[in-house]
Amino acid sequence: MTQTSSNSRIDPILRRAVVKISFPPTQHSPQGVGTGFIVGCKGKWVTENEDLLFLITNKHIIGDWTLADGNILETRSQLDVLCYGGAGQFTHVEIPLLDGNGNLLPHRMRLADDPWVDVAAIFLNNVSRPSDSQIPLEWKYFDVDTYLVPFDQITSLEVGLGDQVYALGYLYGYSLADTSYPLVKSGYFATVPGENFALDIPCQARNGMPEGKPKRLEGKLFAVDGLIMPGNSGGPIVLASDLKIRLNPTTKIFETASEKTPNYAIGIVSGGMGISGLTLVYSCDYIIDLVKKFVAELGRPRTSSGDMKWNMT
Repeated sequence: MTQTSSNSRIDPILRRAVVKISFPPTQHSPQGVGTGFIVGCKGKWVTENEDLLFLITNKHIIGDWTLADGNILETRSQLDVLCYGGAGQFTHVEIPLLDGNGNLLPHRMRLADDPWVDVAAIFLNNVSRPSDSQIPLEWKYFDVDTYLVPFDQITSLEVGLGDQVYALGYLYGYSLADTSYPLVKSGYFATVPGENFALDIPCQARNGMPEGKPKRLEGKLFAVDGLIMPGNSGGPIVLASDLKIRLNPTTKIFETASEKTPNYAIGIVSGGMGISGLTLVYSCDYIIDLVKKFVAELGRPRTSSGDMKWNMT
């Protein structure tokens, strides 16, 4: 299906691919609320045509990961994820991460290989849905091949330094009371998308004492200026859905696209950079790589995702 017709710069259906995550405390990190979003692809799990679905969020949501050492010393026992049903209904689904002995459940979670990349994926196909829920769940998702844009392709979408982007998430745990949809905050590219950069970020050790030197991050990252708040962590950064206008290089005539561009996802929020008002964002390259490795780990060969966009019913 195509996108829902709307004058909004954010497709209404897109909000249903973004979920609120509540998490318990660990010894080194408090309880709190964050954000995640569903990414999917066609493949094989139980049946030939079953969509493989993954909840994408931050490492610091699923455990006590910190930029100070890049490690998770303690994984949270479970996450409480708010999921959507039909007609604007929603329900809570508990997703265990550990078994009764404190061991990671098999085929449940995979982390980005790089210890300094704050990205994690949770496999949803083997998560039990609440038996007492009267709400049938409807998973909406970003197709990994179609709607996650690699870092070096962002500028091909006619965006660059200073252009507007949007963060979807549950800042401070806020959500719409009747639908529990996420809120949308706008921001602007503070660095050039598609250009690798290095950034020194001050961080604290686990005991709360400052580290001797800031942590240097470099790679496929970018910064957004827009006062993105706690609770937005783990949520997607998307481009606006607009009718694009360009100057034809041959005819020198302005041309308007025949339809609005989708809300392509270009990255995932990690966290704020001190009191600068800037937010660190990891590009979708890390998500794409993680999902493809997870699919391979599951032992089910992947098939073409075809023309799937969001899984709309």
